[in-house]
Amino acid sequence: MEELGHSNEQPDPAATICNGKEILLQAFNWESHKHDWWRNLEQKVPDIANSGFTSAWLPPPTHSFSPEGYLPQNLYSLNSSYGSENLLKALLIKMKTYKVRAMADIVINHRVGTTQGHGGTYNRYDGIPLSWDEHAVTGCTGGKPPGVMGWWLSRAVTFLDNHDTGSTQAHWPFPSDHIMEGYAYILTHPGIPSVFYDHFYDWGSLYHDQIVKLVHYLRNKQSISIVDAQPNLYAANIGDKIAMKIGEASWSPSGMEWTLATSGNRYAVWKK
Repeated sequence: MEELGHSNEQPDPAATICNGKEILLQAFNWESHKHDWWRNLEQKVPDIANSGFTSAWLPPPTHSFSPEGYLPQNLYSLNSSYGSENLLKALLIKMKTYKVRAMADIVINHRVGTTQGHGGTYNRYDGIPLSWDEHAVTGCTGGKPPGVMGWWLSRAVTFLDNHDTGSTQAHWPFPSDHIMEGYAYILTHPGIPSVFYDHFYDWGSLYHDQIVKLVHYLRNKQSISIVDAQPNLYAANIGDKIAMKIGEASWSPSGMEWTLATSGNRYAVWKK
């Protein structure tokens, strides 16, 4: 009863999202299937809610040839390497109680194909090509942030690592000594930021608590004014109430109305 009473204090997810406070926790990594995952997450739901997350991205829940869930065999069976259907239901009930939206990773396109691609595997796609390339995520024009964030912020989902880039696969991991700088950026800038499970729960309480402090200053829908951008410094104003900087160089907003809200190694956030 104590948990239920506490859960009533959680804000309504829809209202939170409308207010520009939507934030996603990627609630798994590449090894999660080894660790009774649905039960593990159920125990963490109160902390997930209290930390400010509006949604949690869950791993593929259906029966799969691969334990990670990305080679589904039976899309109608919810007994997977992450746990039984009953454990999944218990997790979803707990998330609903705490007003955290569950986002399912529905894998319907990782099936064996019938057309051989250039690399020899049967995964060729003969659809209509889209006119974009790597420049869409690296280019920057007009003083705006690069990529989707700069030109369609309501559709941008920002992240540092996920189960492919980081975790034990580590295909192209975000530099570990700049993690908090990265979160200071995506948690204050437009878009829907995604926090990786490993950073939030596996890297220790210091990272957990620093990320929670930054979540408080989340501004999904505010405009960005880049004040300075150099190899060792990035500084920006987010709307008219938040300023931030990352990098080794010293910087702070001018004016007595600004107060330091939170800071850490090579990052700082100010508020009015």
